[in-house]
Amino acid sequence: MTTGAATRSIVVRGDPPGLWPNDSTVLHEDQDTGGSALGRFLRRAVAYEALPAPMSPQLRMALWISFAVTLVGGLMFPAFQGEPHVGGWLFFWVRPLLQGVLSFLHDIWLIALVLNIAAVATLVILTIRTRGFTQATRVENWVSVGPVAAASGDALAVSLIVALVILSIIIWLVIVAFCVAAVIGLVVILANSQSSS
Repeated sequence: MTTGAATRSIVVRGDPPGLWPNDSTVLHEDQDTGGSALGRFLRRAVAYEALPAPMSPQLRMALWISFAVTLVGGLMFPAFQGEPHVGGWLFFWVRPLLQGVLSFLHDIWLIALVLNIAAVATLVILTIRTRGFTQATRVENWVSVGPVAAASGDALAVSLIVALVILSIIIWLVIVAFCVAAVIGLVVILANSQSSS
């Protein structure tokens, strides 16, 4: 039994002469149990996970932001190779917390750098496969969670450092404002006492 590639039909040979025209018969796929309509449907069926679908605008925006954040993180984490030291009067109020955060980033800088490089590589592949994050399969949507998580970690680290610096500045501003208010109050009290006398 052989299968004709051009006609996708099954040719049966070797029957007694004269039994079939030209000593052969052609059984088309519609007549063969292996080539039934159900069989052809199953051969052409595509798994649900492999079907591309448009990405949601929120996921697309998150991936582009993650692309930028992980690139910045890849450049930022090598700066934590050296032992951090927080000094100066500006960070007096948050020095222990800021020192702890910087020491933690110093301990994990190499792991964070590798994760950022992997996230950037994943995003580059996703950009090519999804045509600029326009459409993706279900598997690609799940894969995109990794770079977004890595970017979230980078953003958390930077946000914590910035928040501590801003907190220190706010504390100093409150102290300065309190001192200025106290001086003004003292001047007013002295002026009132002099006028009453």
